[in-house]
Amino acid sequence: MIETADLKQINLLKSLDEKKLERMRDLASLESERKGHFFYNVEDPAEKLYAILTGRVGLAVAKHEEHYTWVIELGPSSSFGVSSAIFTPGRTHMTCAKALTDVKALSWRGEELRKLFEKDHELGYRFMAELSRTIKDRLKIKNIQCMDIYG
Repeated sequence: MIETADLKQINLLKSLDEKKLERMRDLASLESERKGHFFYNVEDPAEKLYAILTGRVGLAVAKHEEHYTWVIELGPSSSFGVSSAIFTPGRTHMTCAKALTDVKALSWRGEELRKLFEKDHELGYRFMAELSRTIKDRLKIKNIQCMDIYG
């Protein structure tokens, strides 16, 4: 069973009150994956948002088939699959996500999140504000990596 205490640890959800956490909990699924599992690959349809409870996940881009450049390693409280929460038709992932250790994560279907946020605008606003911060932080990391390569 998923507890709201688990959700309180997730960076994207820290600003939510108990009632909003319960609404997020009701849509969440618990997933366990072994080390080496790919949650998704670049250009796969972006259908789920994930939040890590335990373990480590690496995000990478593929230069060539089977040759990845790792962008960032994420641990507990971090989220990935953020493209699934950007509600545009035909959305796909910009990275791949691989379990670097055994991982337990919560997941939400993007379409279910969209419906929830249409009903609860405040929840949607708070969630999207945190999602924007996450995307901004990852772009900053990517820019620093580019400067290191080309600078």
